[in-house]
Amino acid sequence: MPSTGGRPDIEPSWLIVAPSSRVIKAHSILIVPMDLRYRENSQEDEDDLSSPYANEMELAVLNQDECRFRQQGKFGRILKPDEVVIFRMRVLEPQFMAYRCDFFAYEPGTEDVAVTEEGPQPKNVGCCYIFPSNAKDSYGDRTVMINGMKHQPIGQLFVHYMMVQPCKAIESTLEVSYAKYWRKRKPLDIGHRGSGNSFSVKTQCASLRENTIASLAGASSNGADFVEFDVQLSKDKVPVIYHDFTCYITMRRRHGSGDSISSTSSNGSSRGDGGDAFGELYEMPVKDLTLHQLHMLKLNHVSEKDGSTKYNVADDHQPFPSLEKALRVLDPDVGFNVEIKFPLSYKDGKHEAENYFERNEFVDVILAATYKHAGKRRIIFSCFDPDTCAMVRVKQNKYPVSYLSHGEVTLWPAYADSRTHTTRTVLYTAIAYDLLGINVHTQNVLTNEWLIQEAKDAGMVLIVWGDENNDPAVIRQMNDLGVDGVIYDRIEEFKSDKDNVFRLEYRAKRALLEQIREITIP
Repeated sequence: MPSTGGRPDIEPSWLIVAPSSRVIKAHSILIVPMDLRYRENSQEDEDDLSSPYANEMELAVLNQDECRFRQQGKFGRILKPDEVVIFRMRVLEPQFMAYRCDFFAYEPGTEDVAVTEEGPQPKNVGCCYIFPSNAKDSYGDRTVMINGMKHQPIGQLFVHYMMVQPCKAIESTLEVSYAKYWRKRKPLDIGHRGSGNSFSVKTQCASLRENTIASLAGASSNGADFVEFDVQLSKDKVPVIYHDFTCYITMRRRHGSGDSISSTSSNGSSRGDGGDAFGELYEMPVKDLTLHQLHMLKLNHVSEKDGSTKYNVADDHQPFPSLEKALRVLDPDVGFNVEIKFPLSYKDGKHEAENYFERNEFVDVILAATYKHAGKRRIIFSCFDPDTCAMVRVKQNKYPVSYLSHGEVTLWPAYADSRTHTTRTVLYTAIAYDLLGINVHTQNVLTNEWLIQEAKDAGMVLIVWGDENNDPAVIRQMNDLGVDGVIYDRIEEFKSDKDNVFRLEYRAKRALLEQIREITIP
C-alpha cells in the first residue's frame, strides 16, 4: 500500500464463505496499517501495532458525495460495482509499514442500514496482508491472496499503489503558496504549444514550429496571457519541450572517403553537397537521446517521415529547447502551463512509452528546474496521468496543478485508468487530490451542461482545450459560459490588438500609485 495514493479494486459478488457456496453480494474493506518494528519482543495484538509517526488511513470514493478524503468507518467502506476507491496515508518510513486488509460481509438488505451496537453487525469473512516486500518499487500493481477465517483462500485483492517521496532538490515552505489560488478575471488566452499546433492535419497549421522558443515568444508578443507546452526528459534527464514521445532521426550518408555528414539547407532540403539523399529514417523514443544528441542530430517530427521540414531551422526555431531556457529567456509576464508528459497505458493493452523513468525522479527533475529558474513567473502544472498530478501536488505547495483530460471524447484511444474515462470522474479525481482545477476538452463542456456549474460549486478552475477553440465563435461561447481559460492555436490571428492581462494589470497599478503620489505629495 502507498504512503499516499492507492487504489484497491475487488470485483463484486465473488467473496465466498466456506463451506457453503453462498455468495455475499455486499462487502466492505477496512485497511489497518501496522509498523512491523513493533512486532519484535512484543506480545501485543495486531491492532496495537500502529505507528506513532503515521497519520490515519484515509479514503475517498470518486463520486459527488465522497470525493474528499476522510477517515475510514469502523468496518471500512462497502465496495460497489464500478466505483473507484482511493486510500492514502502519510508515513515517515514506509519501508517498515505493512497493511492488513479486513473484509466484512453484509447480509442482503442490511448494507444500507447504519451499523450500530444494537443493530446487525457485518461479519468478518477474511483478510489479507500487504508487506513492504509486496511493494518494492515506488509504483506498480500487486495481487495478494485473501484468506478466510479458517485460513482457506477465498479470493484475491488487486492493488494499484504509488509511494510519493519528498523532492529533496526543492524547499517547500509556507512563505507563499498558489496551489489553490486563482484570482477571478475574464478568461485567459492561452497559446497552444506557443503559437499553435504546427503538424495538425485537421486544422490550419501555425506559421512557427510548435514548442520552440520562437513559437512561445511569438504567442507572448501577441498578447498571450499563458503559453501551454509539453515537457519530458532527455536520456540524461534534462527537461525538454516536445510533444510526442518519439521523433525521427535522419541517418545521412557520408560523402567520398571523408567523415563529413551532409548538411541541411534552411528550407529543409534533404540533399548533401555530393547530391546523396538522406538515408533511412529511424523512429526513436525521446527518452533514449541525450540533450546533446537532440540538439546536434537532424531530427524530424513523426509527421515529417520524408526527412524534409517546412519550418525555419534557425536556433530558436529548433525543437527540444530546454525548460530552463524557456524560463530564462521568455517574457516573465507570460505564465506557463507546463504539461508534464508522463506515458499512460491504453485500454487495448498498448503503452504510450515503455520502460520509462521512475516517476518520483521524473517529477523531481522538472520541479527542480522550475523552482530554480521560474522566478516570479506564474506556473500551472498539468498532466493526463492522475497519479502524476497527485504526486506533483503532494511534493510541493507553491505551484497549482490541473488535471488534464479528454473525458468521453473518442478522437484518441481510451486510457486503461478508469479515472480518465468520464468527465465526472475527472472532476471528482481533481477534488480528491486537492488540485486547482481541470483542463478539459471543449467537447466535454458542450455536451455536459452540468460541468461548469459543478466545477464552480467545487471551487475548481476550468480551462478548455481542443481544435474547436480555433473558431472565434467558439472562443466567445466559452467566454460567455464562464470558463477560466481557453487554449487555442494562432493567437496572433484572433487577438491582434490584445495585450497580456498581467502586464495590463501591472501598468494599471503603477498608474494608480502615480496618481496617489501626486495627490499626497505637494
